[in-house]
Amino acid sequence: PAMALATAPDLGLALVLGQNGRLQAIGWKENNPRWTTAVGELLYGYLDAGTELVGAGNDRGELAAITLADGLRRWHREWPGGGVTAPLVERDGILFWGGNDGAVHAMNAATGEWRWQIKTGKEVRVPPVFAGRMLVAGGDDGFLVGVPWKK
Repeated sequence: PAMALATAPDLGLALVLGQNGRLQAIGWKENNPRWTTAVGELLYGYLDAGTELVGAGNDRGELAAITLADGLRRWHREWPGGGVTAPLVERDGILFWGGNDGAVHAMNAATGEWRWQIKTGKEVRVPPVFAGRMLVAGGDDGFLVGVPWKK
């Protein structure tokens, strides 16, 4: 069974992360796999498909970016601050995610280089989303944090 799903509408792809540790891109029109790649321990991670990359992470603090065109792993990082508790979202070349370390993090989506973090004081479990130019994330207990976003 699938552990996580994402779509890349511009490319006509559905992305499926399976229990077998493989990420598969399936073309909507032809309903056939375009590529499959091993992601191993990211197997029960989180997916978000941006314009060029799909980001994946897990609760052990592993993060990776995979190119949507061919399924090649662009980078893989281990985050020493804890696990990825909220799925990743990409905008303007930046990968955003929430962590159990009580922060929202930003990384360069193309290189995996850490950019910045904003401490929330609580575990971020609600996926970061954009409301216009505001990045919003939160937790299970109803707390929300908003960060104005400009390129």
